[in-house]
Amino acid sequence: MLSELSVAIAAAIAGGIWLGVRALRSRGSQTQQAANVAFVTDIEGNWEFFMAYVKLSDALTLVNPQCPDGTADIELKDGWDLVFGGDVCDKGGEIGGTIRVIRTLVRLKRRYPQNVTLLLGNRDLNKLRLTSEICPSQLALLEEVPGPYWVPENKRISPAQFLRKKIAKEAGIPEDDVSLQQLKEANTAANRMRWMLKDTMGADGEFERRAAELAFLHQYTPTEEQVVASFVDSVAPGGDLREYLLLGQLACVKGSSLYVHGGIVGAFKDGSTDCLGYVPGLAHRVEGVEAWVTALNQWCAAQLQEWIAQPLWVNPSQPATSARGGEAIIDYVVPNSEPSVIMSRHLTKSSAPAPLPSALAEALNSCGITRLVIGHTPHGNSPTVAKSGGPDGLGPCCEIVMADTSYSDMSAIDNRGLAVSEVQMLADGTAHVHGQLEDGSYIEYELGAGVGPSSEIIGLAEPPPAQATGSSDAAADGRFVKAWLPKSDSYLFCRVDGFDYIYDRVPREEAYQLVRVSPPPSEKESPSPLAWLYGSRGLMVLATLGIAAAVSVSFRQ
Repeated sequence: MLSELSVAIAAAIAGGIWLGVRALRSRGSQTQQAANVAFVTDIEGNWEFFMAYVKLSDALTLVNPQCPDGTADIELKDGWDLVFGGDVCDKGGEIGGTIRVIRTLVRLKRRYPQNVTLLLGNRDLNKLRLTSEICPSQLALLEEVPGPYWVPENKRISPAQFLRKKIAKEAGIPEDDVSLQQLKEANTAANRMRWMLKDTMGADGEFERRAAELAFLHQYTPTEEQVVASFVDSVAPGGDLREYLLLGQLACVKGSSLYVHGGIVGAFKDGSTDCLGYVPGLAHRVEGVEAWVTALNQWCAAQLQEWIAQPLWVNPSQPATSARGGEAIIDYVVPNSEPSVIMSRHLTKSSAPAPLPSALAEALNSCGITRLVIGHTPHGNSPTVAKSGGPDGLGPCCEIVMADTSYSDMSAIDNRGLAVSEVQMLADGTAHVHGQLEDGSYIEYELGAGVGPSSEIIGLAEPPPAQATGSSDAAADGRFVKAWLPKSDSYLFCRVDGFDYIYDRVPREEAYQLVRVSPPPSEKESPSPLAWLYGSRGLMVLATLGIAAAVSVSFRQ
């Protein structure tokens, strides 16, 4: 009798184990094998910010903050991948940091080639222009060189106009009084580089920051010619930025998350409003996210090889109408481009976060993607979350995480202040965000898989008075929930109006009332038996009991 009971117990436990294993398998084999993913983006040459991120990160270990070449030695911890979201260069902090940031990230990629992904941003790829625009044939021209074609004509500045403004300001004379001789004398490689940075790359002051970084690294005051050479050499054979570009890619998929620099929606010159599936040069959009990402990265690699093969203008005397290698990808990263994952922005007209349209969320969901992780668009003092679709995985759903915090504190010398955050996509499909705001306040919160449970309010917008339930649509441009501040038991609410960010710290209970969502059950409540059964610890206990039961049966037989 006892033996029969033991067999029955063992059979029941085995059945429970089978059910649990089946449930785990239904979550996807990738979940069990995938690493956690740490994400940071838009470092933009800011060495101090980069080091603050490394010290904060759960994925990285700072082995040596000051190597002989001025870079840092960093290690990636076991069980982690790192995705850098692009825009490695251009701005810097107290002094320029582009050289050090690039070298450190390239070394990390070389050390962990399968675990580190370097995405490319507009600030990275627009440097392809250096080989064709900062060269003797172009410096011999002045009036013939036009301003940037992507800028509205009434705001477009050519090299000649740049020099007239510069000379007039320094001499204290009207622009019309600037002579041809003055223009000729000022038409140097250094001033051409300054024009490119300021009026075509959005990096005013980077020339001086690069000079300061060279002085710091080499302990001498560089000449203007040496500063120019530093930029040009960076994209020449053996150059640091050239290596970064060749190691980089435009998109990647890890687990249930799609990573790109800018996003997948925008207003593009062909009239389309999204770039999902679009690859330049192909007649039709590619179906399936994985296939699209592969094709897009292959196109990027081919464009870089084309640039290497033809780095100069085919007809140097007519740069406005000539061709050069990589022209298509150079055009891919300018405003009013063709559909581009780099130039997309997920914003409303007032710059509030815009949820993903339902049709795009459904297309992503059909390929197993429930989260879009992006940079490119600065959005306040911490990452911004925008939710699309119903809670608890009902209907098409997608969560957008916008992680560019490069304009966290406009009163700081680097526009960041103390703000630094890390976004983590965990192997079980959830996400974790932690860091600090510009004033040092600590933030930390979790995001459930998909758009999370209905009680999760990060990313929700405060609904209009007539609306009865919490809303994931921030299009009303009211306040939205940006972060959780555990030390003060409050949520950070944010409202955006153009470039102005207005923050409020709202106590927990009041926050749930404002978004009209019921708070989650008390943490003291016991989990359901089914949840325990399907949990990994439950499976371990069941397995142990199963083995014990089996042993009992064998002994009693």
